[in-house]
Amino acid sequence: MERINLSVLSGVSHEGMLQLKSYVDMTGSDAQYQSYDYECLFPKTCNPREVCLSFVKTADGYAFRVNPHFRYDGGNAIMVLLADQGTVSFSSWQEVEQALRTFTEENARSSTSGSDLDSLTDWDEISVPEPSEPKPPSFEHLKERLQKMVIGQDDSTETIAYVVAQHLAKTHATKPVGILAYGQPGVGKSEAAKALAKILSQDCEQEYAVSWTDLNNFTEAFAVNRLIGAPAGYVGYEDEAVFEVVARNPYTVFIFDELDKAHPEVLKTFMAILDEGRCASRKTLSDGSREFDFKHCIFFFTSNYDLSSNQPAKRKIGFATLDSVEDIRMEGNEVNINYREGQTDSVLNESLPMRIYRENEAARRALIGVGVLREIASRFQCFVNFKPLSTKAKTCILAKQIVEMGFEYSHAISYIAPGIMQSLIDAAMSGDSLTVRSFKSVIEGYLAPVFARTEVIENRTYRLEGTLDEPQMIPAE
Repeated sequence: MERINLSVLSGVSHEGMLQLKSYVDMTGSDAQYQSYDYECLFPKTCNPREVCLSFVKTADGYAFRVNPHFRYDGGNAIMVLLADQGTVSFSSWQEVEQALRTFTEENARSSTSGSDLDSLTDWDEISVPEPSEPKPPSFEHLKERLQKMVIGQDDSTETIAYVVAQHLAKTHATKPVGILAYGQPGVGKSEAAKALAKILSQDCEQEYAVSWTDLNNFTEAFAVNRLIGAPAGYVGYEDEAVFEVVARNPYTVFIFDELDKAHPEVLKTFMAILDEGRCASRKTLSDGSREFDFKHCIFFFTSNYDLSSNQPAKRKIGFATLDSVEDIRMEGNEVNINYREGQTDSVLNESLPMRIYRENEAARRALIGVGVLREIASRFQCFVNFKPLSTKAKTCILAKQIVEMGFEYSHAISYIAPGIMQSLIDAAMSGDSLTVRSFKSVIEGYLAPVFARTEVIENRTYRLEGTLDEPQMIPAE
């Protein structure tokens, strides 16, 4: 085993690198020598510094391996992987050489760190920039990300992004945002709530927590105790209430599915929360208070009520045309749409704030029409209408579901043959599907067998080729 300083090894000429490659290639053909090893002195940012660096010829290329494991406090990406995993793989020798060159830069930084910084430059002539204040996600950013994650609901996601962006921009919020998303089952309401929670968790300075609750299980009056906690001496007093998450993280996205299934007493609990931003707790919280503080939270409710008109809300089954559309006709290559009276140009061209206000008030009246108390209906800040999905949107969702099902079997799908896609579209939409959730059973029926028998290989992507009756998973090049 050769002894060498890592900075010397990483600084050899290109010809020297080619000579090293020839030695490493021989290890791949000679079973007696599994690797070509150097006993190296690593940079000062490593502990220990005496490390054995092995060059290995693999079936897929080359690899670095180290022994013993070491701790690394620098910023070199290859060093980080070696310290964490003990090995790094490369597909070509060119990548190996590039990685070695980065070690030269790391040694230069290590040697500079111990020098006299006062003599490096004239610090009096340098102005250090002030750190900029972090900004919350903008309306345009939220809108773009939501529309990528929620298919076929551009108007709805635009409304959600607008309302949430306004709330995030507040430095002294006094109450949370209350959003009620309504529409038929399977049009993206819950998907939008989950997407919003994911975006806020990733893109905000504050780390948002997420709490999801199915109100199907809150049909009795005593279910209120599960939200705020049971009184002392009652069953469930020691159990954690749904709202206790806000005591740990004041920035929380609460998702409440199926609002229309909840008991009226449960709805009343949200009155003070949405109006004042607080609610009494049945027991002392971790911070010593007995009051939940929701002013930085976002409440996202979903409902299957149809609140898109001033008439009493009725549940619709299946995918229907928009309430504002009277008739749709194909004439040659043109599509002609007739709207019902009242859809004037002023409505079609109105501003986003005006559209949100108009739809909010119409939905609020419709919610009162189904028996919800006026004082409860008035607490929701925003009503979002999730309209029936278009055929194009359902087709895109079908493709997304194929990819997601592939991930369930640990397969990444990069391409779907048009023949398979068309056959699945015909099969999934041949009947009167109530929701796009029904598509999953069709996809699983046809594709689960080929997904299950395909070997799982790490970092491998597949092309879904063949026909729907005989699908094939072909490794992508």
